[in-house]
Order: sequence, then structure tokens, then C-alpha cells
Amino acid sequence: MGQRTIGLFVALLISGSSALASAQAIRAVLLPKETREGQLVNDSGLDAVAASVLQQHGIRVLDLDASLRAQRFALSDSVAAGKLPAELTVLNADALASLQLRCSKSSDGVMASKILAFDCALDTKVIRVDTGEVIFAGSESLTGHGLNAQMAVQSVLGKQLPTALKGAADKWAAAFTTAASWELELVVTRISDRQTARALAERISKLPGVTGARLVVFNAGLAKYAVAGAGQTELEGFASSIDDDRSLALTLTYESARMLHAEHDFKKAFSRPVMAMSIVPSGEGLDLLGPEATRAALMNLPYFEMAHSQPLLSTPGNARALEEKMRKRAQALNVPLVFAASLSHDATQWTSTFKLIEAASGRTVAAATASGAGSAEALDAVTRRFDEQYRSALGDAETRQRLGILGGAAGASTQLVINAFKLPQPRDGGREPRALRGTLELRNASANRIEDAVLQLSSGADKVSSQPVPPIEPGASIQLPVELGGVAPAEGDYVRVTAEVTYKVGPSYERVAAVAPLMRPTKARKAHPAKSDTTLSPHYVEVLEVAVKQHAAGEWEEAYKSFQRAHELSPNARTLRALGMVAFDLRNYDGASRYLGQALANKDRALDAALREQVSKLRAQADRMKAQAPIASRI
Repeated sequence: MGQRTIGLFVALLISGSSALASAQAIRAVLLPKETREGQLVNDSGLDAVAASVLQQHGIRVLDLDASLRAQRFALSDSVAAGKLPAELTVLNADALASLQLRCSKSSDGVMASKILAFDCALDTKVIRVDTGEVIFAGSESLTGHGLNAQMAVQSVLGKQLPTALKGAADKWAAAFTTAASWELELVVTRISDRQTARALAERISKLPGVTGARLVVFNAGLAKYAVAGAGQTELEGFASSIDDDRSLALTLTYESARMLHAEHDFKKAFSRPVMAMSIVPSGEGLDLLGPEATRAALMNLPYFEMAHSQPLLSTPGNARALEEKMRKRAQALNVPLVFAASLSHDATQWTSTFKLIEAASGRTVAAATASGAGSAEALDAVTRRFDEQYRSALGDAETRQRLGILGGAAGASTQLVINAFKLPQPRDGGREPRALRGTLELRNASANRIEDAVLQLSSGADKVSSQPVPPIEPGASIQLPVELGGVAPAEGDYVRVTAEVTYKVGPSYERVAAVAPLMRPTKARKAHPAKSDTTLSPHYVEVLEVAVKQHAAGEWEEAYKSFQRAHELSPNARTLRALGMVAFDLRNYDGASRYLGQALANKDRALDAALREQVSKLRAQADRMKAQAPIASRI
């Protein structure tokens, strides 16, 4: 009697996507093994059948590399024998499942016909990689018929095997996910040194449900941890604990059933609240663009969080007086730093200066100046110079102590660095004759070749384009053209452009981003908060203009009263937004959240997409701050 054996090995892997996956997203690698009449057969239809069944269970199928694929028959036999192959531990697998379908001919002619009958046995064995424990073993009998051996076995694959596989998969998946104890792997990038990596393991071990955390690998800023715990509820909440515990300074970048990817987040580790001011010359149409440039700069310096709703506005002539006023306000609100950004231009170039000042002493922590042919170029250059100055300042223990920053110096830098994000300077007046194009300069600061990187370009909340990034050799730099398509600001206005690059680092992914305001100034522009709506009463417009000036000058109590009068004259989404912003500035986070929520819902003078994005972010910040600070002003 002929014998046919089909073996299948399934390695369940965690997905390596840059986006967060669900906790049940598992990737499967299929390794079929077939023998017919005692002879090994390389081709089998088992691949397609098993892949279909696993995908219906939410498992994504992934091919092995060439070296492991060549060993798939031996690997299947090892798992069937209850052994954990050492070659597969590098795959970060959750479980190894051996499925062996053994078929033998039971009849040469069913009921005197030419139809053959084959009896088959499906043997399943599943091993947990983290513990080596066999969590499922089972066997089922199947029967197939056909005019030849291939057709008979194919009838088993097509009709009976899917049902058998579904039943087995349900059982061992349940056994895997409901275990009282658990282990998972945590991969963390941007860890500066081994000492920091070991200290992180100790802090992770104190999270709810964790019984132990061990540093397994540390190599060039990447650390791998084996984390053990108990309790299904604690397992399900572990990812949230990693992301929410500020003492860990980690940001989750990928989540799966038994693996998490995170990066050591400089923003969380060294986050400081600041009060911000924008210094621009008067009468040159920069009263709106200057504060937006300051806001964009702070987005590129994510370790600073503005403690109020928008940068205050100043001219060079009164900058010193406003700085002193902001320092006093900052001390009263327990904000340690004041950030001042200036922007100006002449006939040949734009110039920008950033300065960070200690609120208590008036001491300058870091400062930088840069120039460029356009505003975006100058702002991009000064942002990168300032970032270097500030990170260097944090290397001083005394500076960190004065700023209330605990721990050592900054963590490891990103392996991919944005050297420059240059946007063109749109012409004053009129429209561009063609689509605008900028430049993104990337540098590989690592010792490894960077591949599979993707550039995502967005304008405000809108995605503009996505494009692959060519491979970058160690130490090399490349320049990428940034096609802005139809992105172009109106005269006297701006749009915010974000360039984000996602790239692979070992088994994980990292992201770097840069933000720049694309601005078209005009010297003829006069600020008028309601110029586009002729239905508004002159009295309302007058009151609103006073409120806007008070808010820009940091006169928040007075601004609130003026915005309230404007809202009484003409209730609408814009006045609700303004009331929410001033409430935030006055640290009435409850009132801020309420007003901002009403602004999003109000249809009268409804917010456009850019304003909705800004309001949503400020409301989220207000909600986050509710439990962190008392209400300083009852509104």
C-alpha cells in the first residue's frame, strides 16, 4: 500500500509594520513537506489551503528567507517531535505548529469503479517559543477520493482539511492566549547606553502584572527585553502601561500578540513646558505668519510643550518688555522656560533667531541664528542649530538640575537625520505659475545601510503624497525633491507642511519628521479678524479686534472679557474657539475643553479643516492637563 505524508510547519511571527497592529495580528510562515510513496515531493497545494485558513483567523502569511526555506522539511519534523529548533528563535516567533497529514491508499476501486480511496491522519503539535511548552497536540482522520492519488489527496485538501485546520487552530490559539502566565518581547530603539538599558529593565519589572524583565540584547542603541508576567488582564494592559508611564519615556510604535516595538522618546524623557513669543517687524504682514512659524518650530522641537494656546506677538521694539512680562507670568504658573523666536527679512534674505531663557534667572540656556533665501529655509536652519545647542546644554548636570530634568543626558540619536527641509518662498501676490517644489536632505548617521524607507508628505491634516526613499549608505546624505502639488498659501497666509520618513531599524521601525510653514507674506496686508464676512456688525468686528490684540499681547484676563462680549454679540464657532484658547491660557482646562468642544460642533462660522485640527489638539492637551494642574481661574 502506497504512503503519502504531508508535513507543515507554521511559525507565528509578529508583524514588523510601522503602524500599530491589533493585539491579535499574527504573521504565519508556512513550510509544507510532502512524501508520496515514500518519496519527497517539493510541490504541494497545501500552501494555498493553509494560508487561506490562517488568514480567516486573522493571521498574515509570510514567506521564510531562502536559507530557512531550504530546511523546512527538517524543521517540520523537529516540531512534530516536540523540539524547539534553534534556527527559528531569531524569528521572534510566538508559536511553532507542526501539521502532518499522512495519507495511504485504502482502495484501488471504490464500488468496482476507477475511483481510488485514501485514508489520511492529520497530526498537529504546537509549541510555545517563550517557554518551550507543548500547548496543543491532536489527531484527526480524513478520507479522500479521486481518479488518481493526486486527485484523492486534493479532495482532502480542498474539502476536509480546512475544517480540520480551523478546529485545531481555534483550540491551540485559545490555549496560547489564555495562559495564566505569559512572556513577550519588547524591542526598544534609541537607547543611549547599556546602563540606561539595564535601568529601563528594572522600571519595566515594576509595571502591573510584570513578574520579571530581562535585558537580552543591547547593540548600537537597540535593546531587546524578555518580559514575563501573569494574568490575562495584565497582559492586555501591558502595552498601555508602556505608553502611558512617563517615567519609562517610551513611545509605542508597534503592537502585536507577543511583541511590542517602542522607541526611547526624547520628548517624554526631557519634556519641559515653555511660554513662547514671536518677534516680527510691524507693518510687513508677518503678524499672523510669525506666531505660526514659532508654533512650527516648537513642533520640530518636540521636547517643548507650549503652556498656552498660541505664541504671544511682539515687535523688536517691545520684545524686551514682553520677555520680562512672560518671565514673571511663567514663574507664577511654575513654567521653567521662555522661548523667543524672531523672524525678519530684507531685500536679499530672511533671518531667524531662537533663544531659550530660564524664567527664574533670565539666563540663556541655548540660542541660535540662521539666514536663508526664504523664510522656510531660515527657520529650518535655525531649528537644527538650536536643537544641537539645547541637546549640548543638557549634557551639563547643573543645567538639567535647574530645569528639573531627572536622569542622565539625552538618549541615542536617530539613525536617520533630517539635515534640512527646504521649502520655496512663494511670490508676493498672485498665484504660482507652476507647482512648488522643495527639498528634503537626509543623512544616514548609522553604521548600517538604510533601506525600505518611505517619505510621507502632508499639508495640515491632508495627505499630499507618499514616495519610497532610495537606499542610503552609512554616513551618506541624499537630497529628495518634495513635490508640493497644489499646496500653495494665499497671499498673506501660510500652510503647514510636514515631511515624515519611516525606516527600518533591525526588527523595528523608527520615524523622523520635520515641519515647516510655507508662507506668502505681503506688505499690504492689514490684520482684520473678520474681513471675509460682511454680514458681521461693525461693533462686533471692533470688539473682536481688541480681543485679538489683547490675546496676542498676553493680556489673557482682558482678552477673555472681550471675547465674551464678542460672543454675546454674535455667538459662533470662532468666538467659542477663542474663549477655549484663553481659558486654556488661564489654566481653566475644564472650561477650555468645554468651549473647544462646542467650537467643533458649532455650524455658525464653522471652523475649517486647519482650525479643526488645531482645536482638536488643544482640546486633547486640555483634557490631559486636567489632572495635572489646579484650575487657576474660574470662568
